[in-house]
Amino acid sequence: MEASSVKHTVQLFTHTSTGCPFCTTFQDGEKIDENINHLLQEHGGQLLHVGTETSKNYEGETHHATLALIGFSVVPEKRLPKPGNIRFSQSGE
Repeated sequence: MEASSVKHTVQLFTHTSTGCPFCTTFQDGEKIDENINHLLQEHGGQLLHVGTETSKNYEGETHHATLALIGFSVVPEKRLPKPGNIRFSQSGE
């Protein structure tokens, strides 16, 4: 895939869990290798960059994370949550 054909990018971080933008697979941030493989093998992504990010947390401690940027030639469809998967509760429950 050439850079000019990239229409959508996905960022993965070791400290962030999320859902796959193309399907319902949960992506545990600590399993970034599995997440990268899923996006490459199942959805045809191309690994654009792997690196590290260093920042300070809210307590001022240094935090290190691995990040990956994956490019796609297609944009994922917007998905709405399935009925029944969202639960609201009132305070005190």
